[in-house]
Amino acid sequence: MQGFLKQIKTFLIRRPRVHYLAVTALLSAFFTLVSNAAFWRHVRTLVDSGTHEWPLLFLVSVPLAFFFLMFVLLLTLCLYKWLIKPVGCLLLLSCAAATYATYSYGIIFDGNMISNIAETNADEAASYLSPASIGTVLILGVLPSILLVRAEICYPPFIKSWLERLGAAALSLSLAVLCIFPFYQQYSFIGRDNKNMNREILPASYIYSAGNYAFSRFLVKEAPYVPLGSDAVKAPNAKPRVLFLVLGETARSASYSAYGYDRPTNQFTDAERVIAFRDMTSCGTATAYSVPCMFSNLTV
Repeated sequence: MQGFLKQIKTFLIRRPRVHYLAVTALLSAFFTLVSNAAFWRHVRTLVDSGTHEWPLLFLVSVPLAFFFLMFVLLLTLCLYKWLIKPVGCLLLLSCAAATYATYSYGIIFDGNMISNIAETNADEAASYLSPASIGTVLILGVLPSILLVRAEICYPPFIKSWLERLGAAALSLSLAVLCIFPFYQQYSFIGRDNKNMNREILPASYIYSAGNYAFSRFLVKEAPYVPLGSDAVKAPNAKPRVLFLVLGETARSASYSAYGYDRPTNQFTDAERVIAFRDMTSCGTATAYSVPCMFSNLTV
């Protein structure tokens, strides 16, 4: 019994030696099959809808093409050997949180969502913490990250490594094309009728959106600030007034009794002198996008 326990202890302590391409393939498979649960749920919904006949080989080609393209993405992100562990851990942890958000709330990580995340506060972020979200991050993010950090990754010499990377990337792209090309009609049909589906692919969606956000936030020159209402003057002998502006930029006006809804959703403010502005519109449903739009004279 002691010998058996000793073998288990040795197995747990010993650092496994894994080739870097094998690590990349394992990460690609994990992101493809596990982290994109919401994407595969969407695919299953399309298949079960019965609105179109899907060939069996096409259904097999989708996860294969997904895997090969994910493999190329990870090879691109981890160009140097010292990047694979930090980049892998960062993607595992962030993708675990994104997986829970997409699967539980249907969140799509486009540019507006990245902007909203970057500009949120601690209280708002804490409202999303729950046993389920924490457990998802621990199981899908922390645990795989620990295994990745403990692994001893093997790398060939520099020139051979780059030749292997180029060859593996070219082979993966070729296999992805072979998976997609025979069923181009089916892929184009899905893409045409489900335009947001590509934004459900993790971690590619939020990597792309975060890159665009960083570019527009830090590299694009901002337009000059032009104040509005600078010609306003205080009326003589006017009694000072205090105005409380209640802003529901992500709420639907159709759900408020102040706008004609038949349920008493404004019972705490009905007794007050509340003016319901009816000529206000919002450009979106994210705070970081809609509030600046509502308080500006911009047309986009």
